[in-house]
Amino acid sequence: MHSPLRDVAGMLRSFDYAASQVGDAWSRYQLERWLSGCARRSAPATAGESGVDLARARSVLTAYELDKAVYEVAYETRNRPSWAGIPLRAVGRHPGG
Repeated sequence: MHSPLRDVAGMLRSFDYAASQVGDAWSRYQLERWLSGCARRSAPATAGESGVDLARARSVLTAYELDKAVYEVAYETRNRPSWAGIPLRAVGRHPGG
């Protein structure tokens, strides 16, 4: 069995991909606000269903998100090079990224 936080990290990474498809119509600031809002609104439901306090487990969730983004960098570089910037931006947003 794996941690439900791994699933949450995957969901958050999906939001990042969705935001990247919006195009130039939104500013980077608006995209970041949307992503933050998705994460904030999904946290209570996720915590309720999984029994995990996301506030207390934030560093673990961040590690799972970073792990997923690093995997995506390799995947996109091999399969869809034009999409590699999506996970690369995510890696750059994380401390030490």
